[in-house]
Amino acid sequence: MKIQPNQPNRIERFLQRTADLLTETIQSQVDGWVSAHQAEPSSGPEQQVFRLKKMLKSNQQNFGKDSIYTLSTHVSLADHHKGQLQGIEAATHYNKALEIFEKELAERGEVESLHKLIPACLVEGKDAASLYEKAADFFQLYGGSEKSLPLLERARQLLPKQAGFERRAEIQQKIARVHADSGNSQQASRVYDEIWSEALQTYPPLSPELASHAENLARSLGQGKRSEELWGLSLSLQGANRSSPALSVLSRQYSALGYHDQAHELRNQSEILSLEERVRSAPVTPLLQRDLKRLIELYDSKGDQGSLERARLKLTVVETRLALKGPLTW
Repeated sequence: MKIQPNQPNRIERFLQRTADLLTETIQSQVDGWVSAHQAEPSSGPEQQVFRLKKMLKSNQQNFGKDSIYTLSTHVSLADHHKGQLQGIEAATHYNKALEIFEKELAERGEVESLHKLIPACLVEGKDAASLYEKAADFFQLYGGSEKSLPLLERARQLLPKQAGFERRAEIQQKIARVHADSGNSQQASRVYDEIWSEALQTYPPLSPELASHAENLARSLGQGKRSEELWGLSLSLQGANRSSPALSVLSRQYSALGYHDQAHELRNQSEILSLEERVRSAPVTPLLQRDLKRLIELYDSKGDQGSLERARLKLTVVETRLALKGPLTW
């Protein structure tokens, strides 16, 4: 038989695979024998890890060593070892869980099905990104930002397409905190600024949810005019006072930060409250007529159809009464 130039390498690889398979089979039989004859601890952490390892071995035998069905057991073992301050063992299982996930992702060619599967594996997980968040929390403690940042960035990549702002902000805030903890305050500020900009587009200008995002950005900026203005805005948003003067103050705070759309909206709302208070018990005069016309303009620009119709009805009544008080003309 004539040997082709690359055939020895092919034979060598075949023999190596055969040897690996044989070794794995023998090791599996030995592990099974040891597990079968090993006494289960009666209680405590030793009993828990014994049962988890037994479950892992069963899943590996039933579904395959790197099956997605072993992922949750690897995570449970990682969490257990983390709680027992056994860093190396925890890191081993976290790494194995991520390796299994990436292999499964590559084989499926899509992540949507894993967004449904991973929460079931992690119990409190929200989507596939949760797996990387959990691992990042551990590696931040044991390996610092060099280990945790790539995991958090991968979590951000894996977020579902329909993930809302709050979910995206949740991961971005973790990324910002890691940057801040590692002394990279400038990068942390950039991330908090991204979150703040999106929050402004997500929430109305009076939303209390904006307060925490403004505070996070203010803290990351340290000293300075913009930081002070953001602090002031955050405190105003946390306050329960929504009177006309309070809204006027908020409007000026938004304007000072350069957010003119929000400032304009709050100026209008402040004027609406002031006019509503004035027309509530005002006598029928041309001044009341003018205030009602202005209210109608503001309600129309706001899109408040119910208030708009009520103001128009009241204006009709006022205009009729004013006409009846005037001199008759023929």
